[in-house]
Amino acid sequence: MVTNMPPAPSLVVVPDTGHSHDAADQRCSYSRLRDRWTLKADCELTAALELPANTSLDGEGHTITLTGDAERFGSAAIRASGADVVKLTVDGSKLLPCAPTYFAAITLAAPGRISDTTVRDVRFAGSPHSAVGIEIAAFGYAATVLQDVTLDNVSGVGLLLIGDGQVTIERVRSNNVTSVVHIGGMVAATLSDAELVGSRVDVLAQDQSRVRITNTSSMGERIAEDEAIIHQDTLVFIGAGGRGQGRRRTMTGTGQNRLI
Repeated sequence: MVTNMPPAPSLVVVPDTGHSHDAADQRCSYSRLRDRWTLKADCELTAALELPANTSLDGEGHTITLTGDAERFGSAAIRASGADVVKLTVDGSKLLPCAPTYFAAITLAAPGRISDTTVRDVRFAGSPHSAVGIEIAAFGYAATVLQDVTLDNVSGVGLLLIGDGQVTIERVRSNNVTSVVHIGGMVAATLSDAELVGSRVDVLAQDQSRVRITNTSSMGERIAEDEAIIHQDTLVFIGAGGRGQGRRRTMTGTGQNRLI
């Protein structure tokens, strides 16, 4: 038996309640083809964008500007599950400065991929750790890839990785981010070809997480806590249960590790 289904709409407009729009303040609209949403133009967002399961978001080089009180978005502005987010800029410069309890510009439940994406100007007064650029939840040993990601001016964590899966991070650029990569749980991560500028902490690994760093330039601290381990080329950072005891190690001329 053949069932005729109505065709999917070619244009999806995400409702944005409680906010008056003028000609220069348009709701975000997308063209939709199967499981791919493509952003039509630069736009403003004042409530959370929930992507359907397994739907990918293609920004086409456009910018979504987050506007208003961060608490109105709940825990995250853009939420994806098992999806790709590509060619998108998320701008938080129009968010109110009051610090929310917790806020991430983008959250992705693995598996999935984020590439050619920028998160910028997400800053709040007060608590320095309530802002997160991109959160990856990788459970069930799922894998996620982040490539060509830029994090600029985030007053908290740039990349937050949680779960027990695998996360590959390639070609990340950060500027003025408090803590660039924060890894927890049992995540196994690799960080390569990164340029990290103006951060207090480059990598913070906690719990039983593992991270290997290659070809990365930075000036911030690398910290391993609890049972976490950070490898950098031939160097090993081993935590001893406290942030002050598992800090950055380097090689001496004799090939031995020393704490600095």
